[in-house]
Amino acid sequence: MNFLNFFKRIEIKDEKNNDSSPVVQNNNNNSKDNNNDDVDTELNLYLESRKLSSSTQNDLDVLMLKINDKIIKNDVSQAYQLLKQFVYIVYEPLCRPPVDRGTTYNQLSERYHIPSINKLEELYQTARMKSEEIIRINNEQSLVEISMIISILQQIKYLLLNRTRISSENSVVTVLSQLEDDGLTLFTQYLRKQVLESLGPMIQDLIKLNQQLSAKDIKTNCKSLENCCQTLKKLLNQVAHNITHAMELSNDHWKWNDLLLQKYKVQLKQWNSPDLLMPIHNQSAFYIDQIYKILQERIQDKRMINDLSDACFQFETIIQNHQYSPQWLDSIKHLFSLDEMLNYLAISSEISNKYIRFIQDQSEHTKPIPELNNMKGKIEEIMTIYVELEVNYFQLSFSLAIYRDNLRKIVYTLKNPQITTQDLLQLTSLASGTGNNITSPKLTAGHTITSPNSIGQPPGSRINFKISSMLDDIFFVFRKVIQRSIQSLNTSTACSIINQSCSTFELNFLPFIESLLQFTFQGDFDEKRDIFLIILNDLKTTQLYLQKILEQLTEQSIQKFKNENDQKMISICLGGDNFTSISKKIDQLLHTNLEKLLKILSTVINQYLWPIRRISFELKDTDFEIYEINDPFVLDFISNMVQLLEPYKKNLLNQNLDELIHLIANHIAIILEEHIMQSFFNQLGGIHLSKDLRKIIEFLCTLTTEQNVRHKFTKLTQISHILTFDQVNDVMDYWDLKEYNWKLNPLQIKQVLGRRTDFPKNLIHNLKLIETPVNNNNNNNNVQQQQQQSKR
Repeated sequence: MNFLNFFKRIEIKDEKNNDSSPVVQNNNNNSKDNNNDDVDTELNLYLESRKLSSSTQNDLDVLMLKINDKIIKNDVSQAYQLLKQFVYIVYEPLCRPPVDRGTTYNQLSERYHIPSINKLEELYQTARMKSEEIIRINNEQSLVEISMIISILQQIKYLLLNRTRISSENSVVTVLSQLEDDGLTLFTQYLRKQVLESLGPMIQDLIKLNQQLSAKDIKTNCKSLENCCQTLKKLLNQVAHNITHAMELSNDHWKWNDLLLQKYKVQLKQWNSPDLLMPIHNQSAFYIDQIYKILQERIQDKRMINDLSDACFQFETIIQNHQYSPQWLDSIKHLFSLDEMLNYLAISSEISNKYIRFIQDQSEHTKPIPELNNMKGKIEEIMTIYVELEVNYFQLSFSLAIYRDNLRKIVYTLKNPQITTQDLLQLTSLASGTGNNITSPKLTAGHTITSPNSIGQPPGSRINFKISSMLDDIFFVFRKVIQRSIQSLNTSTACSIINQSCSTFELNFLPFIESLLQFTFQGDFDEKRDIFLIILNDLKTTQLYLQKILEQLTEQSIQKFKNENDQKMISICLGGDNFTSISKKIDQLLHTNLEKLLKILSTVINQYLWPIRRISFELKDTDFEIYEINDPFVLDFISNMVQLLEPYKKNLLNQNLDELIHLIANHIAIILEEHIMQSFFNQLGGIHLSKDLRKIIEFLCTLTTEQNVRHKFTKLTQISHILTFDQVNDVMDYWDLKEYNWKLNPLQIKQVLGRRTDFPKNLIHNLKLIETPVNNNNNNNNVQQQQQQSKR
């Protein structure tokens, strides 16, 4: 009766929920109604079984005859319902060991509740014969129910034959686990037949289409791969649908089995997910292999692979020699159609890996499923060829971007002054039209790109763009190939493409940039200055683009891959040492060439600084007033620097300009310090020097955008401050201040004080500056900085 009360509580709870909860969706209400109907049906069946369980064995015989009659008359649904009622009656006594034969009551009870083995066998054979007829009719509902009837009868019969082995609930499970379920076998045969009927025509059509596409060129291969990709998607979707449908049927028809578990703490052995999905997958594996076979045949084109390798090698030679070859470029134009083939291969891999993940999830197994190994192996074979093709395609597109770069055209005219505008247009017209699939991406790196129109300009004319056009094309292809490899959901493929693309930057791009930098330092630098600045901008933009794109790709890979180990592997490749090494090499190239630029500029800057050497800083009041009205140095110096740095301010990116200004500021500070330590001052001269120094610092700060240059003049500012003191002992007011970060040691302070002609030498000599730990640490840092400056 506890079991009956349990269902009554469910009914009461459902009524309360229906009264109080608002209607949200009709579908939800329908599903609730269906669930309630199922519960009511099972409850009624159970109540009927309770009535029969108190009767004689003849009632069981009558019930079995009814079930047999319903099966013979093709009323399988009613037979299935009666059989569940039969199970409710006999299941409890079957799940306990045989009773003591010495008790009359127990003997009678067992006789009334235990069915006859002969009649069970007769009913089982009737169901088996009817199943053959239903298979021919191909009625799914009837076939599922007859399969359930066979499975249930077989388990009841098996429990009856093995009652002596039953001692507890666990022993029931053990006994049933040894049974080969004929009902399940019948149902899986039907599922396999469905696979044959639904997938067979798909593969036949695909094979026919593939035979019609007999040519082996890239265009034909693309069409064949498109057909394979579409068929694979339809096929795997159909298989997944069949699996889901089969599992839903099984769950619906075995739902009543939970009632046995609630009542008797043990239930019949029902069909598990692996029992249903693996037969369907195994049946479809043959058709899946047919698609993979066609894919492999189409991409294992040795002629295409050789053409790609030769084209990449020839491209590198042309670029290294700064040449153009329009006829040759036109001959390899068809190779860029490989992009479409790679798309279909990546999609095929993605579909396959999603299907494998679906099977793994539905199987409820944490360990890999052996039956999927063959499919995984086929995908790996295809993706191994994909990697080779993708790497060649990336290198080819990479080289094309460099080949048709606008800056490269200008360099070509400088190297070949005899080339006319018309000649250059003819040489580059085919390059501009090749590879139409390479278009400029929408990337942001803190600046805008002005489209150049510099073909045929004389070398001395002004270039109206800050970075060369190749970067947009390069990074468009870079992003595309890595995104495509991530889309494939194949971890090893994605990691391989990421590493190979990194090598292309290191082996192709950086050497090309270095060759351009070397070229700009040959001959007249003023003529090639703008080219040099664009190359520096290209380096910095490359670094910024890499950082931004790698961050975006890392986020995409985390969203795409669900497995944490896969996510870690992709993240390590994208943020690993390879790209870090490229960034460091770019930093090194930038710093080295900016120092070369400083070396060129320093000659002019030294000339602008030279007038300060003719100025006397031992000023009288009248001299100080004259200097205030008509400064003899700083105004002219700033004016000259404005003119000198104007082209750099206009053409350099902000990041590169900042670094250049920092180098210039450091150079100016060193030159001024050397001059100051050779000059003599009074207080007015020190005040005037301090004002000039502030104006220079403020001017240089206006040229920077991110980090100002004040720290470059910290030591010089302290020197000028000391030169403005009223007395020698004023230095003691600042010596022990923690917030005053001294860049001078005691000896240097005395040397600066010694430049004041109005300070007594004995007071300077007797000045006691005791070094504190803070000052000592600062002075050590100053020594290291001075050593680095002397090396530079």
